[in-house]
Formats: sequence, structure tokens, C-alpha cells
Amino acid sequence: MLILRNTGLFALLLIFLVWNSFSVYAVNQENFSFEQLKGYQVNFDYDNYPEERGMIYKFYLSRYNYNPDETSINFPFLESNLGIDFFDVDNDGKKEILVYLNNPGWCGSAGCNFDIFKTERDTVVPYTWGCKQPYTTSLNVYDNVKILETNTKGYHDIGFGEYETIWKWSGKCYEMVSKSYNASR
Repeated sequence: MLILRNTGLFALLLIFLVWNSFSVYAVNQENFSFEQLKGYQVNFDYDNYPEERGMIYKFYLSRYNYNPDETSINFPFLESNLGIDFFDVDNDGKKEILVYLNNPGWCGSAGCNFDIFKTERDTVVPYTWGCKQPYTTSLNVYDNVKILETNTKGYHDIGFGEYETIWKWSGKCYEMVSKSYNASR
């Protein structure tokens, strides 16, 4: 009886591990150049859009339990660190907020936080990156971002230049589906 119970637990554990490693898309190696991809080149603005910048700033403060009174002397987190642009990513007629958090204290060798936010009343809701758990709402990249003309399940595909990757909407989150042979990283 103990063997059957352990076998059953083992089977459940195996199913859980396989299910959580399942990805809707496989990452394909392709021969493309980021510059050749057609779409909107995102241009992050660090000076305008105070209302949206304020909502995003509050979101980051709450997400990271960040206390602005205890900021790093070298790299304080400021609203002016938030680069903002707009694009209707999900084709619903309303532009989402594209955000790049450009602060050396928050960035690493993989780049800085990039997020897409949908506005709902007086707050913002982030899109999800990567369908494997744990889900993430930020993606660390460099600021060379392009919203592509191509769509998957009603959402625009997104390209990242530094890594020469393409991300597509799976129905619940964005997943990387293509990486160029030319990619340096």
C-alpha cells in the first residue's frame, strides 16, 4: 500500500513538473535582423506625461515595498527614471503605457525593467511576461523595443533589439518565441 501511495505521489509530482515546464511556444532560432522587423520603434519619454508617470511610480513603490525616504544616495528612485510611451498593444482602441525604468541602481547586465500597463480607472495593471511560474510582470531588457506589425491572438508581437528576440501573446502572457541566429546574447 505504501508503494502505491508513493507511486501516486511520484506520478502527481511528475505531472506537476511537466505541466509547469510546458510552454505554449518553443523558442525558434531564426535568421532575422531586428532592424528588418516592421513596426513601431518605441521612444521612451522621460519628461512628459506626469499623470501616467505618477501612477506607474506608485505601482513600483508598492510592488517593491520601496521607501523613497531611504533611497540610495547614489541611485535614488525618481519619477524621472520612468521612460514612457504609448501603444495599443491589444488592439482594443486604448493605448497601453509602455514603461522603461532607467536607473543604474535597478538595472543589471540584462538591462532595466520594461513593463506594459493597462489603465483601469485611477490605477495601472501590468501585463505578464513568461507563462512559466512564477510569472513576472517586468522583463529586463535594453531600451531598443519595437511593437511589431504582426499580431498573435489579437495582440501585437514585440521585438527586443539587444537580444534580437520576438515575444508573442499566448492568450494569458507574452512568451519569447524567436531568437535570431545573429543575437549576441
